[in-house]
Amino acid sequence: MPVRNTISLLRPGRIAVCAASVGVLACSESKRPDERAPITAPALQAAAPATASGARTFDDEMADLADQVPGFGGMYMQSDGSFAVVSAMPGRELQTSQAVDAVLTQRGIAGAHRITVVRGQYNYRQLRDWLMKFATISRSGVVSSGIDSRDNRFHIGILSDAATSVVYSNLKVLGIPDSAVVVSVEKPSIALSGDAVRRASEPKAPFVTRLVDHVDVVRGGVGVSMSGTDGQSSHGPCTLTVVAAAQVFASNTLPDYGGMKYGITVSHCTPTFGVNDGSTMGNSSTSSVDRIGHEVADPPLFDHNVQPRCPVSRRCRWSDASQFALDDPLAVADIGTVYDAETNGNPAIIGSPYTLTQTFSPFAGFSVRKIGVGTGRTVGTIGQTCSDRTLFIYDNNFPPHSIDSGITLLCQYQFLGDAYFGDSGAPVLWFNNGHWNLIGIINSGVPNSEAWLSDWNWAWQELRQAWDNPPNRRMCPVVSPGTDCVFQ
Repeated sequence: MPVRNTISLLRPGRIAVCAASVGVLACSESKRPDERAPITAPALQAAAPATASGARTFDDEMADLADQVPGFGGMYMQSDGSFAVVSAMPGRELQTSQAVDAVLTQRGIAGAHRITVVRGQYNYRQLRDWLMKFATISRSGVVSSGIDSRDNRFHIGILSDAATSVVYSNLKVLGIPDSAVVVSVEKPSIALSGDAVRRASEPKAPFVTRLVDHVDVVRGGVGVSMSGTDGQSSHGPCTLTVVAAAQVFASNTLPDYGGMKYGITVSHCTPTFGVNDGSTMGNSSTSSVDRIGHEVADPPLFDHNVQPRCPVSRRCRWSDASQFALDDPLAVADIGTVYDAETNGNPAIIGSPYTLTQTFSPFAGFSVRKIGVGTGRTVGTIGQTCSDRTLFIYDNNFPPHSIDSGITLLCQYQFLGDAYFGDSGAPVLWFNNGHWNLIGIINSGVPNSEAWLSDWNWAWQELRQAWDNPPNRRMCPVVSPGTDCVFQ
């Protein structure tokens, strides 16, 4: 664990002695959700990409920094806005501080960076290598694995204490020291699609538009539902992340079909995860009156043979995201904006919408907010970064319980704030240097306690790559409500 007495380097290099503490996460009991549609997942597809084209995970970037700066063990933002940097090599505080300062500047984090160097035990390259080793074995009872910079440890989540001895036996076989690992029992991360129970206690006031209602202008944050080609199956409600276009953000481009607009939400809210199944998207409901678009990209799942970070015997994705082409002409869809809303179980739309101009991959400790159908606007912080997590679904058959979907979502970020059913797809926003940044898409969590989100930049990479592989996309150039899509 990082030691309490640390060296603080305040730009441009003044040295002072300060104190540091390690945060402890707490979780609360969740309420019982109602029935929701199950997730179906297809067989593995051989054409799945090993990584998103040109992208690097947070762990990759931190491990590369450890190669450049000996002893670098991670970094995170503290509650006062300063950055704590873990170093496993005493005597290199100034070098470490200068390297991290350059990274923050390159990423566009404004202002003079106050950096505190905290002594740790392991460098980030070691931790990442152990994470990759752990993915090579069968992981019965394991629900998550990832590196936490805040305590400089490799974390493994298990469903019950019964898996503890097996995990430690496997660590010994792999040559991973027990001292580098934190093994703890975790509640399953459940897909947060579907109606929120507590919404029933929040009656709709007259002349108020809720996120779940039909809206005149489609923006991020509104409720959406998906229906299958049989016209009967309905999935949702979930939350629309954002309306995008060919180039909604400077660093993100999507195919431009005559100025077409796209709606982004979670893949698990569609009838089949990882496959374009011909589903349609509706605002408020799946009726033809509320129809706003059709699915055009849902990246395929892959396995350990394609991407070594994907655990053995699992099917994986880097993000839980799907892309819908909005019906033409749909001029009332506002690109790159998100509704603001109340914080309750049936949130009303309030105030002015957020205008998103940039994207960002967050560090632990960032103060962020999310806007979703389940709980409206809630504020929280980013906890663990780049954690590989089993996606569970909720089964309402008695007794109600969660079921392993068979899917592992790689490199997910923890949102330490309130979230609930209906919040799947909710955009997570961060304010920096006068701009609202889109950092991720909520997909799962422990209701009323925490949620997990996919990095927006990874979601975009996967969606863009699906477009580059025609068998993974379907397209209807100009459609009318009720028109089915066909493969290109």
